[in-house]
Amino acid sequence: MSDGLEKLRSIGAQKIHEDTHISLSNIQSILDENFEKIQKVQLLGFVSILEREYKIDLEPFREKVREYFETLEETQIPKNYVQEEKLSLPLKHKLLIGLLFILLLVMIGSFYAVFSKKETKSENIEEHSQTLNMQKSDTQSSEPIITQKDLVQETNTTNTSAIVEEKEDLPKKAVEVQEHQKEKKVIAPSFVIIPRTKVWLGYIDLTTHKKKQTVTKNPIELNASRNYLLTFGHGYIDVKLGDEIKNFKKAKSIKFLYEDGVLKEISSDEFRARNKGKLW
Repeated sequence: MSDGLEKLRSIGAQKIHEDTHISLSNIQSILDENFEKIQKVQLLGFVSILEREYKIDLEPFREKVREYFETLEETQIPKNYVQEEKLSLPLKHKLLIGLLFILLLVMIGSFYAVFSKKETKSENIEEHSQTLNMQKSDTQSSEPIITQKDLVQETNTTNTSAIVEEKEDLPKKAVEVQEHQKEKKVIAPSFVIIPRTKVWLGYIDLTTHKKKQTVTKNPIELNASRNYLLTFGHGYIDVKLGDEIKNFKKAKSIKFLYEDGVLKEISSDEFRARNKGKLW
């Protein structure tokens, strides 16, 4: 048994929580060597904090953590795989039925259109021939003569009307562009995380899905124009978005979604949904 772990047990979970701000539930799990409710990365981060805070060696305990999670990864079947297996078959059936139904409608519509077109065409030919015979003599005597001058005047009138309409449309287009620019979201010029005490932090860039983690008590500035998922070992932090400062005070771990310049606290389920089914 690790001497460092025994020293932590003698100090007690409450005192450790007050010294490190790690949540009581996580501290108790460490003292009981119960790893089921803590992620591997978080747990190893807590171990590093405890070693620095109390100047102890927890390497035997750290090795036990690694062995536990290696065994777990070898034996555990991903839940997402089981759910996808159950959902994929009915979904494929529905898509196939939908495609067959659409194809049937297209075939019926095409047949009806061709049949109607043939009937209409034969009727129109007969009516057209009768009309031509009746109007042939009248059109020869009364048809107006269009001169080249008339054509030039008509063309000029048409062009002038088109130019006037185009000029009238210009202010409308300018207004539409201005309204579109107003609708663009204003993103804070800066995004800074300010821990009130030492904390484990992990964040994921939602564009590249790259993950980074650290244990720090110093402010961290992220790119305010990107989107992130963030998770903390505890919630004793402040977040500065431009000139606005948001204060949080929670003993338990806390998670956020930062998207389009807006910071939102989210649950573990929401975090997992945005992170391909993973808590980290």
